[in-house]
Amino acid sequence: MGASYHNLGNVLYGNKNYQEGLAYYDTALSVLTNFKDKEGYSACLSSMGSAYYQLDETSKALKYLKEAYYLRKKQGNKTTITSTQVNLAKCYTRLGNYKKAKPMLDSALATSKSLGIKEHTKQAYFALSEYYQATGNYKKAHESIQFYTLYSDSIINENVNQTVAEMQTKFDTEKKEQEIEKLSQEKLIQELVIQEKNNQILITVLGLILVIIFSVVFYQLYRIKQDRKLSAALLEEQKKGLKAVILATENERQRIAKDLHDGIGQTLSGIKLGLSKFTADLPNDNRKEYSNILNIVDEACIEVRAISHQMMPKALKENGLVPAIEDMLNKSLAISKVEYSFNQIGLDEGRFDEALEIGLFRITQELINNIIKHSGATKVDVQISKTQKHLVLLVEDNGKGFKFDEKRDGIGLMNMKSRANTFNGEVNYETELNKGTVATIRVPLHD
Repeated sequence: MGASYHNLGNVLYGNKNYQEGLAYYDTALSVLTNFKDKEGYSACLSSMGSAYYQLDETSKALKYLKEAYYLRKKQGNKTTITSTQVNLAKCYTRLGNYKKAKPMLDSALATSKSLGIKEHTKQAYFALSEYYQATGNYKKAHESIQFYTLYSDSIINENVNQTVAEMQTKFDTEKKEQEIEKLSQEKLIQELVIQEKNNQILITVLGLILVIIFSVVFYQLYRIKQDRKLSAALLEEQKKGLKAVILATENERQRIAKDLHDGIGQTLSGIKLGLSKFTADLPNDNRKEYSNILNIVDEACIEVRAISHQMMPKALKENGLVPAIEDMLNKSLAISKVEYSFNQIGLDEGRFDEALEIGLFRITQELINNIIKHSGATKVDVQISKTQKHLVLLVEDNGKGFKFDEKRDGIGLMNMKSRANTFNGEVNYETELNKGTVATIRVPLHD
């Protein structure tokens, strides 16, 4: 990682983005400081010094180059120390500290020459020319530039010679390969003539076979396509029929709920009101029994109202899906003393298609009824969320679970699956005995 950050800094340095390069050098230092091998660390310090030098922040450059020089000197790596010496001398020259600059350049020049590192020697001569210019010794400056040019040309010539040698080797190799290929071509031509005749016969036979195969495949694909169209049409008709049945059932629920509320409910309320008038006229011995009768009538009123609201919740029709589910959970689970939580994500605004809201509400209602009746759960978590493409209902309990078998689904499970299929949705169960159940219903927002 440290080397990678250092390399990124070098790329930016090479493109003259010195300030951005420093940021990567700084990150590299923070990584490399944790390792015993200090070569990478000292190299990064040297790079930082060079960047600050290019930004004319010579004092900062001197600080990092001194530390790099100290570490490299301690390591005794003469190959890398010469470049740091040259950069240090350039800083001393710029700051006018010629007394320190000259010995540093002499040492770098001597070391790079003894090691045969022409690139470092070239850099040392260029730095020497800057030093002599700054001290007014233009003759020496001119000589140093001449040596700099000499070493530059030598490096270029070496690179050119190496490239020419590589190209010559490649040329010789290709020439030999062409000669070998030429010798084998005559034999190959004879073989090709024989092979061409055989191929013509083979192509004719294969052509006939392919025509037959393609004809069979095309016919099969045509049949599959027609079968799919028929299946899709049948499925669409089934969905329409199922949707019509569900809507008809919901309409009948609304009618029954209205009749219960406005008919039987009002009648029972009238009976209770009428009976209440006779309380004062009854003997004391009969008042207790009479009060019990009034309580029974009152319970009947409450039961009729609860059934009416359950069949067609007022909250669903007036406020939408989230308030209706919240109201249903409160009325169903609060009475049964089951601890529950309800969360909604992304449903703060807007309503959905009425049929979709009714369908999801009925599925939730069926799941909660199953939990209350069969699961023995003490905790229920309900979550409904909206993504870009789906509504997702999640109902989780800590009950005893059940052994899921599609061939033996109960009526409730079949009803939930049918309702979800009506809206191209899906129902999934994750259940394990004595470890609870998670039911997930996903319904697409757009058909």
